[in-house]
Amino acid sequence: MSKANISKKIIWAPSHWGKHFSRCAPWSLTLDGAEIILTSDTTFTPSMRAGRASIDAASPRDASLFTASVGAIGEVAVDRGLFWATVEIPHPDRRIRLRGIPNRRATKLARAIRASALIAEFDAAAENVLQWVTDLETAAVEQLSITGWLTREFTEEWATRKAALGFERLLHEPALQSHAESNARVSAARERWQYELADFIAGQNQHLLSVELEANRDFFETVEKSPLTDEQARAVVCFDNRMLVVASAGSGKTSTMVAKAGYALRRNLIPADNVSNDDEAVDEPAIFRRPGS
Repeated sequence: MSKANISKKIIWAPSHWGKHFSRCAPWSLTLDGAEIILTSDTTFTPSMRAGRASIDAASPRDASLFTASVGAIGEVAVDRGLFWATVEIPHPDRRIRLRGIPNRRATKLARAIRASALIAEFDAAAENVLQWVTDLETAAVEQLSITGWLTREFTEEWATRKAALGFERLLHEPALQSHAESNARVSAARERWQYELADFIAGQNQHLLSVELEANRDFFETVEKSPLTDEQARAVVCFDNRMLVVASAGSGKTSTMVAKAGYALRRNLIPADNVSNDDEAVDEPAIFRRPGS
């Protein structure tokens, strides 16, 4: 469906012969963006069918005024006849049945309503994506200030939140491509969406690592008898929730863990009583426990 068909106000109505042969009321349905407006020149008294009010534009007294958001209705059904179709628009409170519209026009009407509903859903999802990005950036700053690292758990939590937005499915909908290109907010959301979360996390941690290595250079050079190597200093600054230091005997594992304990206390990342030695032996690696872990 073209951009014009899904972005402009469109008015649908029964044809002259459709009204004559189907004996339907002279109804008019306007699709204005995400809103559907049904009008008629006649008066309608609601009837109850299957527990719901029903608007059946089949006779002069069966037409009414109806306004609804495309997001509030279900899948539009088209019952094609020999020349004219009946279009049924479901709604939680009532059923709308429109007669006298040519088969081809009825199909276009159903497609236009679906496209408008997709656009409304897409726009809402795009706003959620932009909000997700803002919330992520805020949470990252807070996490770094409290724990000194964006952990695996942090990454998994925000990846789950991202997947729940449902934006990926809408990105590949053919009817939405022109809208995505012409709408600035949607374009911005799509650009931010395509940036990998893992790359953002890695970039934030790498920036923190560079800053901390420079800011604590004197500490890393004096915390043990010999200055820490660059590799040891990086291991000290990295504060993911689960870390494994693997090195040969005498390579400086204990020095690294001693420095890590000092760095954690220096940065107020962990309370002093949450740092202990395995088996209470002085020469054993330190164990770090964050509050609540």
